[in-house]
Amino acid sequence: MHRLALSLLLLPFLLAPLPEAAPQQGESRDGLSDANRAAAILLRERLRRDRPDDYDRFCRIGRRDVLVVRGRYDRVERVLEELQVPYTAVAPEDLARARIDGHRALIVNCPGEIGDAGVRVVRRFVERGGFLFSTDWAVLNVLEPAFPGTVRYTGRPTRDDVVAIRIVRPEEMLLRHVLTGADRHLWWLENKSYPFTVLDPRRVDVLIESDEMREKYGAGPVAAAFSAGRGRVVHIVSHFYLQRGELRTERDRLSARAFAGDLGFAPGAPAVRELAEKGLADLPAGEMRSAYSAQQFLANLLVTAMRAERPEPPPADPVSPESPPVRPDAPSALTVREVTLRDGPEGGALKTLPAGLPLRVLAERDGWLMVVTRAGTTGWLRAADVAL
Repeated sequence: MHRLALSLLLLPFLLAPLPEAAPQQGESRDGLSDANRAAAILLRERLRRDRPDDYDRFCRIGRRDVLVVRGRYDRVERVLEELQVPYTAVAPEDLARARIDGHRALIVNCPGEIGDAGVRVVRRFVERGGFLFSTDWAVLNVLEPAFPGTVRYTGRPTRDDVVAIRIVRPEEMLLRHVLTGADRHLWWLENKSYPFTVLDPRRVDVLIESDEMREKYGAGPVAAAFSAGRGRVVHIVSHFYLQRGELRTERDRLSARAFAGDLGFAPGAPAVRELAEKGLADLPAGEMRSAYSAQQFLANLLVTAMRAERPEPPPADPVSPESPPVRPDAPSALTVREVTLRDGPEGGALKTLPAGLPLRVLAERDGWLMVVTRAGTTGWLRAADVAL
């Protein structure tokens, strides 16, 4: 009888839901996937409208221009795919053996665990004129060993958070159009993002900072850049592929249509109609703004890299003869037979492509190719269905 009474007393606690654990870096939480998709539509059209020269450079990016080091936590590849930017990807453990000469931009996803040999490859790449873009934990795993005396992780990680930010160097081309149409601009911090301090202010330029982050976590820089040899390094706290926003104001809770208006798009503009056709027009403006800011920053980085001369090749090839080269740019492909274009690997059907249709390959992932037709339609198909 006493056991029954005790069980009845404990029953509400046993049935109560467990408290939700704070997400760790790398856990799946794609709350901004639609916002990333919608932001890319507006960004490409705004770049074409307002910065035609940069748009031309942006459209000329090839797979030999951008090399991505895959990560467990950040997924810049998804941002590049939404922006229709071709790239080549390599696993972190393979970077030391990869032929990276000829690439303009090297993007190292968080956590950047590339090893000592990979660090040496990165340092040589930048010193010869390459652009390095890194995120979050790469400050500890890549920048500290490759470029000592520039920046350093504070040792105090953040919580899952969103903080207000401000532009420090508004004249910097990397920041053009990054912040748009809001009284306060926000930046998402992953759970256990790595704040950093600047060790040499004469060499390192802080581009974006957050007083709120400094108060909470002891360091304010959100994005910083510095030169090394003939090249340049840009690093941000948190990730390029944002998965969370925060709606703090009434303006944030307006629709994507209102955000498009902030960017100068008329209600009937083709980009706004495309948002409506794809069911993205009613997304919260605050989420759109978070995704757009990160994407615009990345687009500016790539355009800057395209403006510069291609890095000079190494005087001697340090790669062993048996090491496979990074796959070169493949500007076109021919479908072998009639195939179905899908909205992602193993995704839903978009349309049927006739046999022999010329395609441009944008990216490759796990046996699938992201392609774009001459008409501008993008989607995914199996690599086995095309002949490069």
